[in-house]
Amino acid sequence: MNPKKSGFSTRAIHSGEKHKKQGLSQPQYTRQHHLNSRMQAHAANLMAGVKKDTYIHAVLNPRQKCLRRKWLTLREAKPRWRKTTGMAAISAAVFTSIKGGDHVIADEVIYGSTYDLFVDLKRYGVDVTFIDTSDTNNVEEAFRTDTKLVFFESPANPTMKLTDIKAVSDIAHEKGAAVMIIIHS
Repeated sequence: MNPKKSGFSTRAIHSGEKHKKQGLSQPQYTRQHHLNSRMQAHAANLMAGVKKDTYIHAVLNPRQKCLRRKWLTLREAKPRWRKTTGMAAISAAVFTSIKGGDHVIADEVIYGSTYDLFVDLKRYGVDVTFIDTSDTNNVEEAFRTDTKLVFFESPANPTMKLTDIKAVSDIAHEKGAAVMIIIHS
């Protein structure tokens, strides 16, 4: 299959798959850690820092690697970090973006566990302001000199409320701060 000549549906079905034997799809692996000697060596090199790569656990299961290739083909993107759950991705992004003493702006309508995460950040000295980010005036008013992160969902779960991503980004740039904007959908 040539990804550049194939339509979206064809790429969604066939991209990323490497068949060693005849079959319609990648074989199922019932164990999480399916390792052959090549994968073991690759994983060992990653863990030892000898080799750098954008993922670790994906090499341990061929279906995970297939999913990653498929996702990159559909997005026409370069490899980036991928987590197994939304909360893992959100937690990693949040914890690498802020520290005690920072301020976070978060939308008031977000996934429940994400809301709990932001509430718990207060115990670590992070001040979190919950606002309606769909009104950009609220975003502008909530910004402070110590604001390091703006978090919202668009569309928001479960209300499907939309936030103007470009407008929020423009506000952050106008403030001149090194602000991370995380959008979850």
